[in-house]
Amino acid sequence: MNFNNFRKVLLISIFLCLTTSCATVNSNIDNLQTIGVDINKATRFVNAIEYMNVIEMKDSTAAHLPGDLSKVIVSGDSIFILDIFKDQGLYVYDKVGHMLSSYNKMGSGPDEFISLSDFNITPNEIILLDPTSDGQLIILDRKCNFLRRENSETNANHFYIDSKNNGLWFDRGNVAYSKNKDKLVYYSGSKRDAMLKIPDELENITFASSHSFARLTSDSILYLPPADKTIYLCGREGVVPIYDLDFKGKWPKLSNKGKNEHPLKIMRRIAKNKKVNALDILSDGKNIILTFNCADKYYILELDSYSSQTRLFYLSEKEHEEMGNVLEFTNGEIYFGIPGKIVKVMLK
Repeated sequence: MNFNNFRKVLLISIFLCLTTSCATVNSNIDNLQTIGVDINKATRFVNAIEYMNVIEMKDSTAAHLPGDLSKVIVSGDSIFILDIFKDQGLYVYDKVGHMLSSYNKMGSGPDEFISLSDFNITPNEIILLDPTSDGQLIILDRKCNFLRRENSETNANHFYIDSKNNGLWFDRGNVAYSKNKDKLVYYSGSKRDAMLKIPDELENITFASSHSFARLTSDSILYLPPADKTIYLCGREGVVPIYDLDFKGKWPKLSNKGKNEHPLKIMRRIAKNKKVNALDILSDGKNIILTFNCADKYYILELDSYSSQTRLFYLSEKEHEEMGNVLEFTNGEIYFGIPGKIVKVMLK
């Protein structure tokens, strides 16, 4: 399915919603495409590499250094790194590994954060999500100087900036401890629209991930919900499912209805049963990269959004330890990372 078909599907869905007063999402779209993912047919990732460049994070006199590469954005000559687990904060490096600036003010002050879960950048600002504070959105300049705080959606795990329409997307995961059962929320100014609801069987099953959103074009965003294998195309007026991933029996059966089982316990059981877990999404505007774990291998699925052709690769456990997770995908280049090192790869 090429992008023109994406647009047709989205417009049809929006038209149906507007004329029948239905919910924002139409999940019965005939054009929903199944993408087969057979891990038995995966090939070694290292054999598909055209070139590789290793960026060593240089020793710094700074008091804080990223101990976990939770999310990475490459913009111009800068590499932005978010650490949400070890030395929490945002770190900015140049393309040769020198630290340029950082933001590590943990606390309850007006220019501090309690915890961080996500960030995005604009041409002039860095926007961080603090899911536990009252302010929630922390805005810095591009040199990591504090500017202001803004309110946002409660219990959000991830967000994405719709800069073209001056809007914000929020992913609330499957958190349903309160009466709020909204999963995907869109803000246009002060107007709030619930775009997707949490399925009953997935209530409170939310796994940590680096990305829920990936930009496809200037006005369309891909959304991969937590604990889900359906990818949605999001526009200002509606949300349409476009891809369903068929893992050939390797996708776990998930249902927390009436159980209230802790997500960590569920995750351990999935890993023990050698099922797909830690599904993540990235896009460079043409190709889509999906990564996941299964048994002792780390898999990388490349999906061409124009032709729907796919290539599936794997890293062995040792290779994965040496390169880390896929953290960024831009201009056809895939960025892996572990503390102290980022690996940039271009495929053949």
